[in-house]
Amino acid sequence: MIINYGSCIVALQYNTGEMCTLTVYTSPANANIELTATGYTQIGNMIRVARGTPVKCEVYAEGYASYGNVIIVQTEEQTANITLDPGVLCTINPTPADAKVTFIIDGYTFEGDGLKELYVPINRNFTYTVSKQG
Repeated sequence: MIINYGSCIVALQYNTGEMCTLTVYTSPANANIELTATGYTQIGNMIRVARGTPVKCEVYAEGYASYGNVIIVQTEEQTANITLDPGVLCTINPTPADAKVTFIIDGYTFEGDGLKELYVPINRNFTYTVSKQG
């Protein structure tokens, strides 16, 4: 089975139903962590999912470039250590004001209702798009 998460395509392995825990550690330690998997709930810096489940992981901290990736949970106790790079705040003021802004950093797409600013890498490329339906 293939799932498309923005610009990241993930091939899924067979889901055995065995439950596994993904724990994310970050530097800086006070970074905000968002773990998303259909049908599962994040608890702090952890999420418990069935083996083979793709987990969308996004990490944010003021002054650091935002991080995003999809992690396939394969082991009973899996960890991810994420170190954020220094970043600068990029603010987009689209016209019209309710247009959708999408940022792409290292091939990962950050998007959401009301997203207008994001910390982006200082020494790496990123792109953004502005679009309006209708």
